[in-house]
Amino acid sequence: MSNQREARQGAETLTNHRLIIEGDPVSGYVYKSVDRLTGQVVSAYPREAVIRLKSEPSYAQGSVIDTQA
Repeated sequence: MSNQREARQGAETLTNHRLIIEGDPVSGYVYKSVDRLTGQVVSAYPREAVIRLKSEPSYAQGSVIDTQA
């Protein structure tokens, strides 16, 4: 019974959110999930910190993570 309730609540949450895509092919896209009732951004991809990092002049792809052991 609780699984059905959780599924119903999850479906209600999804219907209360709207997907907004901002950006362009050159600068990239930002995908935002917005609460339909409040207008608040629930989540965004890529995150704001990543966007700020990419705009810094010293940023280079692969410089965030050291993949060598």
